[in-house]
Amino acid sequence: MMSKMKWITSKSLITGRTRRRLIVSPIFQYTFMAHILAIVLLSFAIIFCANYYFFQTYIERGISLQLPPSHVFYDLLNEQQEFMNHVLLIATLTLSSIFTIWGLIFSRRVAGPCHKIQTFFESKNMEKGQEDKQESSIIIRRNDFFSEMAKEINYFLADKKGCSCDDSCKCRSESKSNHLS
Repeated sequence: MMSKMKWITSKSLITGRTRRRLIVSPIFQYTFMAHILAIVLLSFAIIFCANYYFFQTYIERGISLQLPPSHVFYDLLNEQQEFMNHVLLIATLTLSSIFTIWGLIFSRRVAGPCHKIQTFFESKNMEKGQEDKQESSIIIRRNDFFSEMAKEINYFLADKKGCSCDDSCKCRSESKSNHLS
């Protein structure tokens, strides 16, 4: 059974409906998410170092004031440093999860149109020598990147078919809307 979280269309044999997959181009998408995760982790590593430096500075001030090691000042600093470490750890895990999910969705918006165009041309290369029985055009969603590329490719394909493509032409009017769904 396929998950509901999958995007990019793949026809269901039972219902005839299309299902979508989130991972369209694994190499690109996993690399993109890894870069985002690395940036988040590097940012928090810097924050952890700054946190450590901050508390070490106050410990050194306590030593310069010749406070005894059992002084309440050091207990307070240790408690606060432990608290801040927990807060930063939770923030790191939360933001890493959020940005990884965001990276997956954002990378899908980039990889989806590229995948769509690639599969379109792959199918056209397989159909070489056969007549097109259906209209052929590239359909890219409105919020995806490269939607303007679909319009130009559809114009090109219409010209290849020998269409004059004036404003009343069906392929031109479909291309103007970018075949957005």
